[in-house]
Amino acid sequence: MLDDKSSSEISDMWMTYHEGKEKVHGLTVDKTKGGSVLARAAQCPFFIHPVFREEGHFMILSQFQSPNFFLLAFLEDYRMDPARAQPLLTVSIFDDMADEKDVTLVRCDIINRGIEDDEGYNITKQLLEDYADDDNFRDVHTFNKQPDAFDVDAFVKEKEKCWKS
Repeated sequence: MLDDKSSSEISDMWMTYHEGKEKVHGLTVDKTKGGSVLARAAQCPFFIHPVFREEGHFMILSQFQSPNFFLLAFLEDYRMDPARAQPLLTVSIFDDMADEKDVTLVRCDIINRGIEDDEGYNITKQLLEDYADDDNFRDVHTFNKQPDAFDVDAFVKEKEKCWKS
């Protein structure tokens, strides 16, 4: 059904389908960015994502599940018992059309009341940037491969600037 559609038409259809839905967001990225996210996530499956609110912030932990999914839960829940930490949201990356159409579809499903709609969307956008952008990925790589060298406080300060802008 999509063979005769361009990447921009497919992106428009994906965005329109998700528009106005509660607790669900659709995003699109090109083949290069989508491929980079998936390849890097396979090598560095964990990362943290601060969520800022008026009273401060809390941390979300993302865990990549091969081949195309991220599960995100409260960091504290994961610390207490990784097997019992309930996901707050999931991010699914569909790269079926990447080679042929240069489009990768991304879906964020917010499955727990602990995360607001706009927060889930922002976390998803930031997750994609953290894995796709070379500068941002340095933090992801350090977090996974050299955790003792990862400066959480500096990372949170930097992310707070981005979150508020």
